[in-house]
Amino acid sequence: MIRAWKLLGLVFIGAVSSLPDAFARKEHLAVSASTAPHYDRRVPGSDRPREETYAFMQGRYFAGNSRDESLDTMTFETIIRTLAPHLAEQGYRPAPKATEADLVLMVHWGVTQTYQHHDAVLATDQLNQSVQQVIADTQQFGIAYTGNLHDQLADREMSGQLLANAMRNNARLLGYNVAVDESFRSMLTDPQRLLLKELSEERYFIIVMAYDYRALREKKTRDVLWITRLSMRSPGNNFREALPTLARAGGDFFGKRETDLRRVRATVVGSNRTATTEIGELQVISSAPESP
Repeated sequence: MIRAWKLLGLVFIGAVSSLPDAFARKEHLAVSASTAPHYDRRVPGSDRPREETYAFMQGRYFAGNSRDESLDTMTFETIIRTLAPHLAEQGYRPAPKATEADLVLMVHWGVTQTYQHHDAVLATDQLNQSVQQVIADTQQFGIAYTGNLHDQLADREMSGQLLANAMRNNARLLGYNVAVDESFRSMLTDPQRLLLKELSEERYFIIVMAYDYRALREKKTRDVLWITRLSMRSPGNNFREALPTLARAGGDFFGKRETDLRRVRATVVGSNRTATTEIGELQVISSAPESP
């Protein structure tokens, strides 16, 4: 069945931001940026890349394990209005008509899901008690019942597998794949331990995927030209403040290729600070058949 993609057109006017230092804090962001081998915006004789127009399309929202009011109440319109000025820094402009855009930018956002044992401390205490009981019974009677110990060890092994699965899913989502694969090929270093720690905790993220709209219109094929994945830790932050921070970081990476996972030290500005963006009206246009 052929479905229609819902495109969102923005008319970009300009942007003015004010980011005072007060109530600001530093965070490390992770950036994964990739491009298709055939994607090339170089212009002969010019240092600036070829400008391209786009229309937005709403992607998937990833909710976390717990309620997060700053994320649950975030609108897609707010997200794309925040991204637009930083896309413009890399020569990406909203198309005058969404149906005539060069690119379709699909935007996914949310927070990673982590696995946490329902009561890891209690489980560890019970395991220790079972081990001590087996030792005591063996010393006193020469034999011991090990059923409880085996059950608890199996539960711990299952918990480890669930944690590993959650980390692998997060690695694929955030673009950590290559970095994580490298970490398992050699002895873990401190940076590699940091990667694994990040994948085991909740992280806010925005993913922008750029599709060739001409190929979509004419050939009904989805040709991904570039993907930029931006993330930062969720604990101690909220998505309202994380969003402009991630968007600003993306301004250096949209449409570009990085061979490795990049780290960016960025300033998160408190929500009582002001940052204004002036953009035209939002238009919703049903168009562009989607391949089944």
